[in-house]
Amino acid sequence: MAIPANPTDAHRPLDKACNPEAILGVVEMRQVANDYTVRFQSTIYRIARADVRTGLRDGQVRIEVRLDGTVHARFQEKYLAIEEYLSQPKQHPLARAKSVVGPQPAQPNEAARQSISGISRRGGMPVWKAARIDKTRGGSSE
Repeated sequence: MAIPANPTDAHRPLDKACNPEAILGVVEMRQVANDYTVRFQSTIYRIARADVRTGLRDGQVRIEVRLDGTVHARFQEKYLAIEEYLSQPKQHPLARAKSVVGPQPAQPNEAARQSISGISRRGGMPVWKAARIDKTRGGSSE
């Protein structure tokens, strides 16, 4: 081990404002919703009513996940009291789109499929084609 050139200890004590637990964790910024909730990692956190103040709605909060797993929220150098409000399970985007609550809509029958805005098709042709054929077939009095 090498001997230092200057034997005095150069370490300085930590400032009281410095919080190593907040620095060493995972830190992300999130926007506060109109109902004073914050979404983070599939969970919605609600800010306590006592900590609601001017500028918080639509403001940015700093979400800190500490090494012990606790989640903290900070807004303008003040920590907010938060609680887990809702936990949303992760789903595949297509699975969420396919899940329908309530009765399934009935499939249209053949008559409904062949009518467009109350005008029925002739022989399965589009209405505009059938109208053109009728104009050319009809006996015009010219």
